[in-house]
Amino acid sequence: MAILKGDTKKKAERWIGRLNTIRSNDDGDKRELLKASILAFESYRRKEELDRLEEMKDESIEHVLDIFRSIDDLELSYYGQIVKLRIGVIKTLQEKLKANDKELVLRDYIYDHLWLLDPAWERTKGSEHAETLVNKFLEDNTSKLKGKAKTARIDIGYRTTGGKHVIVELKRASVAVPVDELVAQIRVYRDGTRKILEKTTYKNWPIEIICLLGKAPPEWADASGTGPSGVIATLKTVDARIVFYDELLTNAQSAYADYLEEHMKVDKLWGIFEAIDDFTPPVNPLK
Repeated sequence: MAILKGDTKKKAERWIGRLNTIRSNDDGDKRELLKASILAFESYRRKEELDRLEEMKDESIEHVLDIFRSIDDLELSYYGQIVKLRIGVIKTLQEKLKANDKELVLRDYIYDHLWLLDPAWERTKGSEHAETLVNKFLEDNTSKLKGKAKTARIDIGYRTTGGKHVIVELKRASVAVPVDELVAQIRVYRDGTRKILEKTTYKNWPIEIICLLGKAPPEWADASGTGPSGVIATLKTVDARIVFYDELLTNAQSAYADYLEEHMKVDKLWGIFEAIDDFTPPVNPLK
């Protein structure tokens, strides 16, 4: 509170006072509200500093850079809380997967949360039109599948993210699809998508295709022939790679855990948030 000034400090004092009067059956909700309030008032403080810059004359470049660095610090703190929430989501999904809901849970969640596949992947804003066109093509094409090819898959989707086009093909967790069948399907998806994207501003972005599988292709276990390296190399020729259901959440959790380990060393608000999480309210003897 001491670092706040002017109207922002007055607002913070009033709001913290109100927080103390809020009744809630869930102490976790109150803790999250307090953390959100701290971030909000830190944002106000940065805005005050930027506003003062407009009024100053001949201000040193070092002072300006200090303000920009403080904004970077705040962005770091915001993202740290996002990562912590994502780890919570991953743990929840892992619990659901124990109940063997792999296909349904991931189908309903993964397309709008590509960070499960790669922490660097965030949805690209403004690409909804291209996504609609490509998804329509994929739906039309896969509706023509018959026999084993049709029963082996449960969903396919397309998103733009991280400067690339991502197609995710979900196969049934219980089915092992031969690599030649995967390649044949993927080539159709990739080539058709390229034709559609030629008419958009995203035409030069690379295409990456993820095959989300429960079981490896039969050739994976062929130690004397194709084997894992051969399957990987074959899929690479059509810009595709395999991710297994069982490794997806483990890999995502590990990636974010590694990030948080380093993040805690540089996030100036992390200690405050941890103290809030660790706080246990005193027991009311009247209850």
